[in-house]
Formats: sequence, structure tokens, C-alpha cells
Amino acid sequence: MASVPPPPPPLPVTTNQDCKSENGLMGEIGEESFNKCLCDLNVYVKKTITRIRPISQTGPNCGLTALAMVSSLTPCPLSIPQIFEEASNRGFTNHGEMFSALNMKNLADNILSPWFKVDLFTDGLEANKAHVIDRLHNGDLMLVPYDADHNHSPCCSRGHNAHWALVCGVMLAWDGKVCVAARQGKSRYLAVWPLDTLQESNDNLIELDPKRVKDEKEYVIPPGGVKKGLASTFILLEKVKSM
Repeated sequence: MASVPPPPPPLPVTTNQDCKSENGLMGEIGEESFNKCLCDLNVYVKKTITRIRPISQTGPNCGLTALAMVSSLTPCPLSIPQIFEEASNRGFTNHGEMFSALNMKNLADNILSPWFKVDLFTDGLEANKAHVIDRLHNGDLMLVPYDADHNHSPCCSRGHNAHWALVCGVMLAWDGKVCVAARQGKSRYLAVWPLDTLQESNDNLIELDPKRVKDEKEYVIPPGGVKKGLASTFILLEKVKSM
């Protein structure tokens, strides 16, 4: 009889129900980034952040890098090359690119089971805002595709700079505004973004960068293109507490 895998260790979660100072967070992401990203949200009512070791991407493998970060929380962590091999063997990628959230979900299922329950959402962050906030406060995680600006923060450039982020925390301000904490493979620093900004960026993933169209056959593009594969999608990773 096959042995039953042990339950996952609890993720390291930082919570604060009455947070009046962000000095600790600012020390992690840097004062300049902190002040720029918070959009004048000076005081949080509540915050929950799961601590995750940053991993740097090499080449266009941001999605695989995000998966490697999540995998590092499990008893059986996998490296980016190991995840790339699995994705390549399944026909999901050629060079590390992941333009299909469905393929990303299926890859995550294979890599993160039985430690995480993996759910794909295709109706956007806005429609699921309350659920997303609740799950992040519970210490769960999200994989979110978005358009990355020059400083890797969310922007709206029609999907020309499609990128994957691992959302690992949420913060509620006194005025009701919401920010999320995220990691992505091009920086070792924790990022803090308004949830609405991430949602707008996620919704605007419409097309492959025209500069890459001539090389489209080099990438694994799903039927319907970038819009069908990524726009208004995200993947919720729920910790499995028992087996």
C-alpha cells in the first residue's frame, strides 16, 4: 500500500489586526518602494502576509519562478529547471513562457498536490474581490498574470509585458482601500500594490507584444491568444490542512 504523504507544515503567516505602523514592511521592501506603492495608505486596519523566500527568474520563466516559490513552502520543493522540464514535457511551454492560465493551473496541480488545492478563476479579480480578500487573510496564495511596468508594478499595456506574480498577502486600510503584497521573479523585494491596480492590469491582457508576433511560433500560445489565455484569470492556492 502506498504511503500517505504527511500534511504540509503551516505556512509562516504574519497577521496584525490593528496595524498602525508599517516600519517592518518598509524595512523589507525599501522606503522608496514603500512610499510609491502604498498610494498614500498610511494606516492599515488589518494585514496578513505569508513569508516566502524570493527566487530570481532566468529568462522568460516568470510563471515557473512563481511556482518554484510556492513549491519552496512544501516538503518537496522543486527548482525552476525541474518545473520547466515538467511544463515542457506536457507541451505547456517552449522557453519558460506561460500564456495559458489553464496550463498554469494544471501544472500547479501536478507540482503542488497534495499540499495545495488549486482553483482557476476566469471571471476576474473584481467579481471575486471579497473571496480573494478572505482567502488571503486566511494565509492562502494567488498566482496572477498582469502587465509589468518598467519597475515591475502593474500597468496597462494591452498584455505586451505579460508577467506572473505570486500574491502572498493583503492589507486593508482604514478608508476601505485594499493593497496586496506580491513577489515576482525580477526582484528580491516584496511589492505592495493596490488591488484595484492589479485587477485593471489583469483585465487588460489582450494581445501578444507586436514585437514578438513574428516569433509567435516560438511560444506556446493557447487558442484565442493572450486574451483568452490570461485576461481576467487568476489561480487561488488554498492550503490543505488535512489529508
